[in-house]
Amino acid sequence: MIELLILIFSCPSTIPLGSKVWNVKVSTNSSKGTPYCNPFETAMAKHPRTPLRVAPSLAISINIARKFASESQDIKYIETSIQAGKGVAIKEVIPYLQGTHVIIHDADLEYFPDDIIEMKELSRYNFDSMVIGSRFIGDKIRENNYLSTIAANKILSFFFSIVHSKKISDIATCYKLYPINFLKEIEIEEDGFAIEVEITAKFLKTNNSKILEVPIKYEGRTYAEGKKITVLDGLKYILATLIYRF
Repeated sequence: MIELLILIFSCPSTIPLGSKVWNVKVSTNSSKGTPYCNPFETAMAKHPRTPLRVAPSLAISINIARKFASESQDIKYIETSIQAGKGVAIKEVIPYLQGTHVIIHDADLEYFPDDIIEMKELSRYNFDSMVIGSRFIGDKIRENNYLSTIAANKILSFFFSIVHSKKISDIATCYKLYPINFLKEIEIEEDGFAIEVEITAKFLKTNNSKILEVPIKYEGRTYAEGKKITVLDGLKYILATLIYRF
């Protein structure tokens, strides 16, 4: 039996973790569906923030997260003392991980949690595999995608596939479901979003390096709404692709 932990990551550089976001995870009436039902055992919120100075919207988000954590034994709220990257957030929560598998959900309203159910079902029959939710295969709905972002993601995925001799259609997706034991056994070095490359590359080096992909839905944010991906992030992905090949 797979016991799946959903790790919800948010930071002040993205959309505040307000009630709309939390309804995606908690409410059965959410327009984006909910993974919050059996057999999903636990969810964990991770929210790095800047010390001393917290924006009002961020303070509201923190209160909402703490409220849900106080009302449910299935939710743990963990917060870093400084603003840091996604890699830092993940490293800090690893000691708290339970169950058999984990998937990370970036709390920026771009992904649809009901896709996690399909990924989890595939993982049930491929227990030791990594299941990637891809935005570039299948015919599921994808909206608000910049052509430049699509092109960059496909180029980065193609580059990763060539370097690592494994076809990956969407290396930058945050939806990657894999065994918790694998995450606990590796040493994570990346502090930022290049952790997506690091984790996938290191998984390919394990004895059970089978990676499967399933199509997922996607609704991208605009830069006006807070999207932060830049050319520098792309360069970091390229560098990480080369570093973690060897």
